[in-house]
Amino acid sequence: MCGIFGTIGANCVTNTLLALHQLEYRGYDSAGIGVKTECGLQIEKSTGRVNALKVDFVAGKVAIGHTRWATHGKVCKQNAHPFVSYDGNFAVVHNGIVENYLQHKLALQRQGVEFASQTDSEVIAHLLAKHFDGDVATTLQKVCNMLTGSFAVVVATSRDDNLYAYKRGSALCVGKGKQGTCVCSDVAVMEQFASSVAVLPENCLAVLGNSVDLWVEGKHVEPCYFAPSHTDCDSNQLQGDAMLAEIFQIPDAVRQTYDYYFASGGLCLDKKQVNGYKRVYFVGCGTAYHSAMVGCSLLQRLAQMDCQAVVASEYVYDSFPTDKHTLVVAISQSGETADTLKAVQKAKRQGATVYAVTNVCNSSLCFEASFVKFVKAGREISVASTKAYNCQLVALTLFAVDFAHAKGRLSARARSRYLTCFDKVPSACKHLVSQSTAFALMAKRYKQAHLAYFVGRRLDFATAKEGALKLKEVSYLPSEAYPSGELKHGTLAMMEQGVLVVALACEKDLVDKCCNTVAEVTSRGASALVLSQYPVSPTSNQVQVVSLPAVDEIFAPIISVVPLQLFAYYFAKGRGCDVDRPRNLAKSVTVE
Repeated sequence: MCGIFGTIGANCVTNTLLALHQLEYRGYDSAGIGVKTECGLQIEKSTGRVNALKVDFVAGKVAIGHTRWATHGKVCKQNAHPFVSYDGNFAVVHNGIVENYLQHKLALQRQGVEFASQTDSEVIAHLLAKHFDGDVATTLQKVCNMLTGSFAVVVATSRDDNLYAYKRGSALCVGKGKQGTCVCSDVAVMEQFASSVAVLPENCLAVLGNSVDLWVEGKHVEPCYFAPSHTDCDSNQLQGDAMLAEIFQIPDAVRQTYDYYFASGGLCLDKKQVNGYKRVYFVGCGTAYHSAMVGCSLLQRLAQMDCQAVVASEYVYDSFPTDKHTLVVAISQSGETADTLKAVQKAKRQGATVYAVTNVCNSSLCFEASFVKFVKAGREISVASTKAYNCQLVALTLFAVDFAHAKGRLSARARSRYLTCFDKVPSACKHLVSQSTAFALMAKRYKQAHLAYFVGRRLDFATAKEGALKLKEVSYLPSEAYPSGELKHGTLAMMEQGVLVVALACEKDLVDKCCNTVAEVTSRGASALVLSQYPVSPTSNQVQVVSLPAVDEIFAPIISVVPLQLFAYYFAKGRGCDVDRPRNLAKSVTVE
């Protein structure tokens, strides 16, 4: 979750502060920087955003920085990174969780070591001082061997001019360029500082000086460098809120994803492989899980395949039949989602094939998967995912169509018809974003709502789930989603004035069912907002209808979520919320 960066060179302070601004979406509870100067290690921390850092020192040889998403300890300056060891010789920034930190903390306290924070991270700094054997690299390796959990650690020391890093189960990459060497938790950020980047392998110790040296289990390994790809969306280039800008990028992004799907080989599975799978699991977390629901529903419909959408953390700790006849479609915007990676690793141990759908090249998920499909949404800055979700739906819909065709369940003619029908999708998305003012007025109309429910059936239920998530995460309005038929089983008791029900009806045979649901909730005092590409007549002034552009029903989830994304944005703005940095959240969830 947290963002970490370290670099060596004349501009190390300036570059670290610049990197922290780019990393802020990974955590913005607090920020800090540590610099090795002629006077030793100097540290500056603050709560809140990177802009709050007051850095008086500009000269240094080595710098490390951190943006925090709190896991251990409240948000305060004392809990901000970097942490300095009790002897003053080691400064540490850390991303992840040290699961056995308490036993080490208690042992150190018994030996007289005083702790300044409530975090698990501070333990690492003090252990380095306690176990220092004259060699920083071997000491860091020894300390990391003592820790359980998943983490990325970067260390600066007063003892030399190197940087030291260790990676276990948490994203970390190294780079080299004209300005020196650097290390970072985000590949995308590295493109500004390095001409060559390498993702660290698991359990890797890195020593950065004039060059980069890597060791895994005591053996020297060569970095696998690649040229970082340039993204089309930089947080410094956005005017206004990133969330709105990214919603407006949806029409072009979905077209790019469609084109790249075929340019990169289409399905990438042949008929023999497809027919060898007896079951398919779609796994993801949050927004990615909602796209998994759509992919699963479409594959069931088109291929009559035994498949299931599973929350990644449930796949990790529950029992799902998995063997060599299992395909796991793992979905993650960042490619670094901790629970999804753990699910993938478990599936591989049980013999499954992993097919990744991600927005980030060279992410950890890419290295775990046998097949990778990039969604080409471009970089997302806002914590609340928007365009990446629409692009995931494009990739998964094409996956379902081609899988069904390869399995012999969908004719070549039907496949061709579906692909032709996609041509309406980008223009439909463009039409909806062009109506943003209408959705702003709609959000204003319902600003007094104290509770929201999103309902739908089949594909619409997944869209309802995503709509509810977007609204709650950026506006903090309590919002839940239910299959429409479940309202009578408890939730109808919540219907009263001040409750908003958003009902989706994008499949023709379910429109009448949707209208019945709307009648049930409005008769009990709730207001209703109906989204449909089919004619729906409002039955009272409690009902407002949003007419969607007509597209083939398998593509409807791609466009029907756009009004919900815009509604969430404007509703949150009306409540004075920070739409790009919702409280308590971060963009990439790299810890369990």
